[in-house]
Amino acid sequence: MGKTLILASASPRRNELLKKLPWAFITLPADVDELSPGETGTEDLPVRNASLKAGAVAALKPGCYVLGVDTVIMLDGRIYGKPASLDEARSMLKNLSGREHQVISGVAIFHPDGTKDEFSISSRVKFAELSEKMIDDYLACAPVLDKAGAYAIQEHPEMLGAEVSGSIDNVIGLPTEELAQHLEKCDLTLDVSKIPYCRRLATLFFNYVKIAAFVLGGGYAIIPAADAEFCRNRRYISEDDVMDMLVITQSVPGILACSSSTFIGWKTAGWLGAAVAIVGAALPSVIIISLIAAGSRNVDLSAPWIRGAFTGAISGICALVFAMALKTGKKALKKVFDWLIFFGMIAGVFIFNIGPAVLLAAAVVVGMIYLAVMRFWLKKETLK
Repeated sequence: MGKTLILASASPRRNELLKKLPWAFITLPADVDELSPGETGTEDLPVRNASLKAGAVAALKPGCYVLGVDTVIMLDGRIYGKPASLDEARSMLKNLSGREHQVISGVAIFHPDGTKDEFSISSRVKFAELSEKMIDDYLACAPVLDKAGAYAIQEHPEMLGAEVSGSIDNVIGLPTEELAQHLEKCDLTLDVSKIPYCRRLATLFFNYVKIAAFVLGGGYAIIPAADAEFCRNRRYISEDDVMDMLVITQSVPGILACSSSTFIGWKTAGWLGAAVAIVGAALPSVIIISLIAAGSRNVDLSAPWIRGAFTGAISGICALVFAMALKTGKKALKKVFDWLIFFGMIAGVFIFNIGPAVLLAAAVVVGMIYLAVMRFWLKKETLK
């Protein structure tokens, strides 16, 4: 079943490197204060900081895979972080001049079940002997104040005479080859943009024709069938996408099957994908309903066997609605806060007779306040 991968970093370099891998991801920077070398062992520092970042985001987004990364430069047992000024950057490059140093990336992957996977990768980089002018020229053309060690290997490496031993992606900030080996063991949603567009359109059309033709029960039966096909089987969409689809389809007017197919089609292949998915979902219905309408001219719809069929269908649809509610509850109701909102909505409907639109609006506002409070609390805890 496709689950969401979250990159707990604001680094554009890590974002670009992660795009090289076949999985979809979203970015949610961690709002934490990183540990300094004096607070932990030098060798442990990148892994500890990576775990700190991933853990903070995992607390906000349970049920997802969260990736945290931290990269440091080390020479003679000393950690070189990001320079606070150009003068400090100049001093760092002087120290690295003509010598080989280590670039260590710590990686932490938090799993939906609460477990975590941690590892570190080391590469070696050697600079040429750098003169004052070479250092000044490099600082004039490369932004270095946000780079550990005051340099970026992907920006004018020829000016530093840099030689890399090991993974160059690791030196840039993300060891993609080693990371891919760990992520392959995870049940992640694919990045559909890497799948040929025509193949995506054909998959949407023919699978929705199959689902609509052979699954009875209308929209409430199509949704779990589409979940099984596009989330669990093909991993075109994530579990979070399925939850978003349920919220949207229950909140907008229109036929449930069309709303859900529009959502999955758009997520998979944009507006054309949405149109293709709707046609695929509607085509069997048009054919079947036309045949029933044509045959009903000579059939007494009040006949006991027809009324019995309708009664059975209604009971079956009620069962599907109940089953879908249970399945959704298992995915969505994970924290005490979720249950409080759930029972509050039940009380609002059955005890206080409040309209659904008002209750949904109130739930949205309460959810936003809760997330803001959680972010503030997590940041406060990391400062202790």
